[in-house]
Amino acid sequence: MVSGVRSQVAVKIFGDDINQLRRLGNQIGRVLGGMHGATDLRIEQITGQNYLTLVIDRKAIARYGLNVEDVNNVIEIANGGRVATQVYDGERRFPLVLRYPTSYRDSIETFEGITISSPSGALVPLKELADIQVVDGPSQISRESGKRRLVVGVNVEGRDLGGFVQEAQDKIAKQVSLPQGYTLDWGGNSKTCSVPWRGSWSSSRSRSWPFSFCCSCCSTRSGWAC
Repeated sequence: MVSGVRSQVAVKIFGDDINQLRRLGNQIGRVLGGMHGATDLRIEQITGQNYLTLVIDRKAIARYGLNVEDVNNVIEIANGGRVATQVYDGERRFPLVLRYPTSYRDSIETFEGITISSPSGALVPLKELADIQVVDGPSQISRESGKRRLVVGVNVEGRDLGGFVQEAQDKIAKQVSLPQGYTLDWGGNSKTCSVPWRGSWSSSRSRSWPFSFCCSCCSTRSGWAC
């Protein structure tokens, strides 16, 4: 069973780039979703989390006599906070964290308005020193054996599982082009009876048969399938 996957059939996509994994996952999802007997299609969500990004303008900070560390210190304290000291309560101690109030960081506009004191005494808004944007990023990054991974899962209804898997492998091999360095592994949560199984597939289209796919005899609307 693929860890955390409850689908009868699961396709694991391995690679380095999150956006490429998402693209391949959507392509494979369309192939599986269009097959007879496919139901409960699930594509692991790896994006959808907003991130605040700041790119410091080195020429701008130089004009004000500031350096990168000056800007980074303000950004760290404003957004994440910084431990200033320790507070003791008997034998217990707690970190005292300095952080800007929520009103300074509840929108990109207010965050851009945070000021930094220059050596000349001028108060410079952060938006004049850095390019600040909110971008879409990964909500989670799953890994397996040290590699980034995305899982596409699907259940099968009204046909035999082994035949579905063989058809799915053939269609994906023909319709989905894997970039160099990206590989596929197949699995699922079914067990107890063996079906001929192609275990892995790489971008060079080489395939190996290191194991047998195991599936269980399961009840379908049309009867029992194994």
